[in-house]
Amino acid sequence: MTSPWHGTADWDVGQLVTAADLNAQVRDNVGYLFERPLTVITSDRGSDFVTTSTSFVNVHIDDMALTLTLAGTRARVTFQGNFRIQTSSPGTGRVYLDIAVDGIRQAGDDGLVVAQVISDDYVPLAFSWVVTGLIPGTHMFTLQWRATASVGSPTATLFAGAATSAYDMHPQFSVEEF
Repeated sequence: MTSPWHGTADWDVGQLVTAADLNAQVRDNVGYLFERPLTVITSDRGSDFVTTSTSFVNVHIDDMALTLTLAGTRARVTFQGNFRIQTSSPGTGRVYLDIAVDGIRQAGDDGLVVAQVISDDYVPLAFSWVVTGLIPGTHMFTLQWRATASVGSPTATLFAGAATSAYDMHPQFSVEEF
């Protein structure tokens, strides 16, 4: 169980400090620092994730969405995964990633990160993003993506442990109070 965080006390000269005071200020606060709320998903599915959407959509509401209850106002979100980006005609293909917190995209415009390939190729992507200004309480963090192509239609695949030959990889998505 995660220890609660207690605001730092201001001690007065001559103040009697009790065991409860020290437990809250030392034991609980140090415990919180080492046991901060953290949730992690490592995907191992029977199929990979695929999108042809040119607008940001959730990667998968069950496997790439996390709920975390925060005592503070910021969280660190991390992701790593391996992608295949294809276009229906020879040209440039891109996959863009973003996160949504409680349904609101965080980076806006073109998201947090982008990978670009020519026609059909494989690329790893990873990011770490700190979300600030959160209200203490429960929040949902969702990985979102979209694909584009300079010519033709795009297809982006996120390998998710589906036994794809030479690409049986497992993406990881995590959120930690920070």
